[in-house]
Amino acid sequence: MKQFAFLISTLLLTAVSTCLIAQEVTYNRKALPAFEKLAVVNFGEIQDDYKATLINTETQDASSHVIKKKLNDIKNNLKTTHPKKEVNFTNTRGDADPPQIINGYYGQIGATGIPLDNSLATNGEDVLIAMNSHFAMRTLDGGAIVGFSLDHFAEEVGLEGRTFDPRVHYDPTTDRYIGVFLHGNESSDTGIGVMFSQTNDITGDWAVYALPGNPFSITTWTDYPMINVTTTDLVITVNLIRDAEPWETGFDETLIWQLDKSKGYAGEEMLSVLWDEIEFDGKNIRNLCPMESADSQLEEKSYFLSNRNFDVENDTIFFVQLTGGVSEENASIDIQALITDVPYGVPPNAEQSTGFLQTNDARVLEGFYHNDQIQFVGNTRNLTNNKAGIYHGTIENVSGDQVIRLEHIIPEELEIGYPGITYTGTEPEHNDAIIHFSHTSQTVYAGVSAMYHNPDEGYSDIIIVKEGEFFIDILNGDIERWGDYAGSQRQFDNPGFCVVSGTVGRPSKDNNPWVARLVKPQLVLDTDDTQVNASQINLYPNPTQERITLEFNVPDTANELKAVLYTVAGVQVDIIKQTHLHKYGSSELSFDIAHLPPGMYNVTLLVDDTLLISESFVKE
Repeated sequence: MKQFAFLISTLLLTAVSTCLIAQEVTYNRKALPAFEKLAVVNFGEIQDDYKATLINTETQDASSHVIKKKLNDIKNNLKTTHPKKEVNFTNTRGDADPPQIINGYYGQIGATGIPLDNSLATNGEDVLIAMNSHFAMRTLDGGAIVGFSLDHFAEEVGLEGRTFDPRVHYDPTTDRYIGVFLHGNESSDTGIGVMFSQTNDITGDWAVYALPGNPFSITTWTDYPMINVTTTDLVITVNLIRDAEPWETGFDETLIWQLDKSKGYAGEEMLSVLWDEIEFDGKNIRNLCPMESADSQLEEKSYFLSNRNFDVENDTIFFVQLTGGVSEENASIDIQALITDVPYGVPPNAEQSTGFLQTNDARVLEGFYHNDQIQFVGNTRNLTNNKAGIYHGTIENVSGDQVIRLEHIIPEELEIGYPGITYTGTEPEHNDAIIHFSHTSQTVYAGVSAMYHNPDEGYSDIIIVKEGEFFIDILNGDIERWGDYAGSQRQFDNPGFCVVSGTVGRPSKDNNPWVARLVKPQLVLDTDDTQVNASQINLYPNPTQERITLEFNVPDTANELKAVLYTVAGVQVDIIKQTHLHKYGSSELSFDIAHLPPGMYNVTLLVDDTLLISESFVKE
């Protein structure tokens, strides 16, 4: 029996629920002693000039921890049982227009991670970017603010062991940020770092807490955190992994931490509850993925999804509901096993021009709750061509008799993975979303793509958000790390807009997060599929106070040019210039902005009523 040396009270609650597959459901709820604040750190004052990161590039044999044997064997068997094949592409997605790209930039050049573990959070002005080795703070348009390595930050607050798996989150109800990361990967040094911003300024003070990564004092350590906020709680799910075993075979159980977020924002002693032994049919449920609230109306209860992530093909999704906050002794968990109309399964590794990118398993990676509906995404084997793909699922009538559906996203030529999904509705009754993901192929370098979906028009075509610049080659061997997750968040102050991050291959053969701001189609401007080479565009100085210049190329088929100024919310400010064209090729448009209020704007150039360029700038 597991023991808590620091336990104040232990509440054993056993529940039995009826689900589509009727089985016994059990769990434990343990109220813990309050955790003292570890430190208060000012992010803006952290001095990390070198931002040094030490990574190990050695690929070991398949029985070791670097290439995990169980999953490696499954993927090798797929080559025989479900070989990849070329299938004539048929566009069955729907009639929706694709999302629009507002701007994009690298999260932090020179920093890399194995894997990147992309995560981000934004208050609509600044963006907190997390990756597997660094934090970076930037303005919404990409201006650098401050950055530091995870290792350096851990040293600042006295946490030992290697740092990894960062997650960040923005709480719209309190206008505050939250960060979580792990340190140590053995039972002797494992822990969870939890950070709460004390104001809405990411460069200000943060209260830091340390949770035990081995709460039962056995031979396990904490891996793979996922986070969400409710009206009262910060909710963290983690996996316990046994010492000296890889995460596939060494899995012990998934835990749910509930923390009183108001205490964290105030920097006070942290009230917490720990849920363990969360079982269905006598087996621990694995990788509980919290479903985020789609908009600023947070939920009182927590929803989680899980599945049978190592199966070559399966149709079961575990739907878990936690009712009651951290302070409610009568809180309970309900678990149902839902059966999808389309199966999912472990994906093969994705191909690069040289080598492969590791896709891990088919776990649920991200999702949100809205209008009594859940939407979620994850990796899968594409059932049409047996290549690496993603699924998009919906659960209707969450509060009643649930109906679950699964759709596989089928690219024309790409292999894709590690999706994120963000709600983009602009009215309460909307259920539309932008799905973004990483892409690769033998002829296309690792980059970031996106598509739009709404229930009425279906899926849009896939657009390239950022093309890769080279294949990824960090590790010795032919399998590189690609995931383990993507970053995405709704821009709460601008409905329909979202900020996303994914993995891009750099010319130096390493990886870096690409951060982009996307918007649902036709919210800013109705466009066609015309695209322009980004290398032909230059907007400067940016930011500025007086005058700005836009360099671009005019196509030789153009007759008329119109330049329109918008706010970032898509409201037209003015038509800057409208003229008949006589010359083509390299061109410049300059205009004064001294009279404009400070803020972020978008200048859009149309040629013969077709979008040529849409670029953002900041008026200081």
